[in-house]
Amino acid sequence: MDPASRLPPELVTIVLNYLGQPDVLRAARISPRWRAIAISHPSFYAHLVFDDYADLVSDDYASSAHFEAFCLDVAYVVERNVRISLHVALDSVTTIRPYTKTWLDGAVQVARSLLQACPFIVRLRLVTPCLEHLQDALDELLVHPYERIHNTLDDLLQQPLPLLEFIDLTLVRDGNHDARPLPSSFLGGRAPKLRRLVLSGYSLAPSTPGVEYSFPRLRTFALDNARCALLNVAERFPALVELSCSSTEFIPADSVGFHKLFPRLKHLDVQPLPGSPLPWTNAEQTAQIASVSYQLRVPLRPHTEFEEPPLQLVRCIQAPARLKILKVAGLRPKMHIRIKGGGFTRTFVHELTKKYEHNWPPLKGLVASLGERITHICINWQCLRYYASSTWPPGPVRRIEVDLTDIRRSDDHLFNYDMHSRHTTTADAELDEFDLHVASLRVPLPQSPYGTSLVELALSSRRGSSIWFPAHKVLELMRLLELHLVRRMTLVVTHGVVIEPEDVELLLVVFVDVQSSCTCTACINKQSST
Repeated sequence: MDPASRLPPELVTIVLNYLGQPDVLRAARISPRWRAIAISHPSFYAHLVFDDYADLVSDDYASSAHFEAFCLDVAYVVERNVRISLHVALDSVTTIRPYTKTWLDGAVQVARSLLQACPFIVRLRLVTPCLEHLQDALDELLVHPYERIHNTLDDLLQQPLPLLEFIDLTLVRDGNHDARPLPSSFLGGRAPKLRRLVLSGYSLAPSTPGVEYSFPRLRTFALDNARCALLNVAERFPALVELSCSSTEFIPADSVGFHKLFPRLKHLDVQPLPGSPLPWTNAEQTAQIASVSYQLRVPLRPHTEFEEPPLQLVRCIQAPARLKILKVAGLRPKMHIRIKGGGFTRTFVHELTKKYEHNWPPLKGLVASLGERITHICINWQCLRYYASSTWPPGPVRRIEVDLTDIRRSDDHLFNYDMHSRHTTTADAELDEFDLHVASLRVPLPQSPYGTSLVELALSSRRGSSIWFPAHKVLELMRLLELHLVRRMTLVVTHGVVIEPEDVELLLVVFVDVQSSCTCTACINKQSST
């Protein structure tokens, strides 16, 4: 009694579109009809992983069995004509153990199994060591292993892969070796279904005269830790929509402009090496790219102004423009300065290191180049001090948003109170401190850059528990953001921030209005219950 038996195959395929790869495999076991439809679905493929980090034992027999087990799995899938996704990592020898004959024989065996699976591969991730780095160690084995594994991998990268949709090739190397060029007949020069290509440690060699390349569906190309000849990239992949180049030394094409090499490019991510030329020579060559991300170089001396290359990128920004400053956590924390307006987005990424933690690029030069186009500002709480230290009149700003997500009391004097213990009466509020802030905000000031325009200050948080923001802390935040220049201002409290009625009464002394604009179900239910 299968309800789907009454549906046409097109509707069953739509159902499968909502399922992930494991669920599509399970759906093929329901019935013969489901299997016939699931097998032809793009998500129906076997996913096999081989990582020689998982085999850390010193016994050669166990190591050999680890390689053989993977090869048997590949052969099992290939015999049944099932599409396959492969993730193969052969790089543990570069860090935790030396080359052995067992490892070399196993690596060649794995590479040969990949050759047999070529007609069925839809996704491929391949991590290999830089073999030239250990050529002397390889020669000591007296079995010519370098030629064996080198030739096998080269054969693999030159094979046509008719079903391939995604490929990620990573060459683990050190700074003493140049990027390895891909074979001129990479993937046989044809990959009709390839949509995404990622290369790390590789470069593209000049195209072979008379050889025709066909990658009609390739839209995304990412290159890392390599030298990039833009002309070679454009010859093979002229229809790119997304291009990402990190830690890359560019070889510009003098005769052809960047905008002519990639006329369909919509997203560009550039992280050049210090001293490397940029892929464009003037602002006009990036004026039609919708989204550009640029890695700011860390200078040896303190920043004084933004350099000219970033300022070129913002010339296409149109009003009303939004400026967003946020800190992205991770192993290498980064600060993102994002400007969006007129359908264009420009993001400047600055890596935060302990050595240069106080050497952040000031905003004054960047914002001055935008003039009065910025109307909205959004600041992550971790960047409040950075924003405040770059004192500049931002022009006719209509809304300033402060994101208080993940605040920690130990990190900032502004949040040095218990954010969840709220006062119950006006007498419990810090009235003396509140009055001091009000007095300072009412000091006559010359020529306010905001004039008489109405500005909104919006506070929000995506924390699981609400944050209490008392009245005197709101005024302290205004002082930090230089908002005492504003003559008419509205406070908007959105999701995750709570202000007591007593605090609202106090804040109405300074603000034109205090309102809550959160429309999520949890906040509406909370308001109706109180």
